[in-house]
Amino acid sequence: MKSILSTLALVAVASAATIDVKVGDGGLTIEPSTINAEQGDDVVFHFWPGNHDVAAGPFDSPCSPSNNGFYSGLINTDGSQPDATFTVRINNTNPIWLYCTTRGHCQGGMSAVINPPPNGNTIEDYKAASENANSVRPQQVRGGIFNEKGNGNGAKPSGSGATTPSSTPSATGAAGTGAASALFTEETMLFNVFAAVVAGGAGFLGLL
Repeated sequence: MKSILSTLALVAVASAATIDVKVGDGGLTIEPSTINAEQGDDVVFHFWPGNHDVAAGPFDSPCSPSNNGFYSGLINTDGSQPDATFTVRINNTNPIWLYCTTRGHCQGGMSAVINPPPNGNTIEDYKAASENANSVRPQQVRGGIFNEKGNGNGAKPSGSGATTPSSTPSATGAAGTGAASALFTEETMLFNVFAAVVAGGAGFLGLL
């Protein structure tokens, strides 16, 4: 049984994708602004200088965070952390609306969406509604893993400072349904394994 679970875990990891997102590269942008991610994928945010961050918030309240949405904290503000990243694990395919919390950035179009709905709300609608919105910054970093490559620090543990990137126990999307999390708990692994097996049913039957 253990060998089967180990094999399935490897299948789940192998099927997951890593999606790189540029934050602030050349101006008030998050690129790509529309991100399509499957359950189990990792979205990796890379930050350019300019007081940039990413926070998840609801569509109907642009430039404001969700109660349990992820938040990166300000990263690489002065160019001293060029290899720093903030990674979020996607737990389901619910839409997650993103924005930079620095005043004027969200209003200037610095926003994005992970898994936009097939009909209705669009990133263009979100950007338009953001133009006259007030920016709100979460009080603490949460819902992802900070990693500063090249300095030996590796992934940082949980923390509470708003400008100290760290990982926290959980994160949710705009609907508050656990849309994203950077934790690799046993429950998350088993769920991702099950999803991978369902997606490749033939392979699973072969393992049995």
